[in-house]
Amino acid sequence: MDLIPDFLPVIGPLDDIVVVALALRYAGRQVPRDVLLAAWPGEPRLIERLLGQPSA
Repeated sequence: MDLIPDFLPVIGPLDDIVVVALALRYAGRQVPRDVLLAAWPGEPRLIERLLGQPSA
């Protein structure tokens, strides 16, 4: 299901990006940080930035 059709310039793909970012933030709160970092196939700095500071 797509909230905003992708054929609309700029805002069409933007909703997909927002959904992915929110899903990754949710996973960051539910899955232990070291497990996420070990499974992340991309640049580690990207997932680190998305997850934010580790909670103490």
